Amino acid sequence: MKIGIFTNIYKPVINGVVNSISSFKKGLEELGHEVYIFAPTCPDYKDDEKNILRIKSVRLPLQNDYRISLPPLAKKMLDVIKQLDVIHTQHPFVMGNYGSFFADIYNKPLIFTHHTQYDKYSHYIPFEQETVQMFTRWLVKDYANKCDCVIAPSESIKKMLLNQGIKSRIEVVPTGINLDVFGNPNREIIRKKYNLSLEQKLLLYAGRIAKEKNLEFLIKSFKLVL
Repeated sequence: MKIGIFTNIYKPVINGVVNSISSFKKGLEELGHEVYIFAPTCPDYKDDEKNILRIKSVRLPLQNDYRISLPPLAKKMLDVIKQLDVIHTQHPFVMGNYGSFFADIYNKPLIFTHHTQYDKYSHYIPFEQETVQMFTRWLVKDYANKCDCVIAPSESIKKMLLNQGIKSRIEVVPTGINLDVFGNPNREIIRKKYNLSLEQKLLLYAGRIAKEKNLEFLIKSFKLVL
């Protein structure tokens, strides 16, 4: 199959969404599929993988990693889109809107992966928070119900989507983990650096330091484990 992935963010940014897209692209290509990534341009970055189609963009204010794609799309991209078998969007807005538009006019199946609890990011928008959260949930619901299938990365996200009134088919597809990265770990390096014995329990959080990650709750939970 020829699969088009429409995303608001891709390499060189490092985050969970980018890692998921990259992982699925690699896996699908290994299975013999053609995968095309449609993503915003990223100044001073040169793609080192095939089938990455960049759309002219501008930077979001106060958000160095995030850019907004601008119309129109180049003819080369439109030619690729017409040949796609499936359109797979990663967000319910901007590039997600591009994807749903082309899925509609070219009669392509539309798949949407719900990576993020978008209402948890309302603090980044300087308006009344309850209103922002309600609008965000409506936006996700409206978009998801236009899709042929919604992918949830976990059972808890699927349950949340059902509770929000999403009627489209929902499938749980967790992002795979490359176990080779964790082969033959050296437990001593980090312990020597912080003067910890091999007997001490060591817990790790890998992620951004941001309000929506709720790290205060995580730290309190660590105490229960230890």
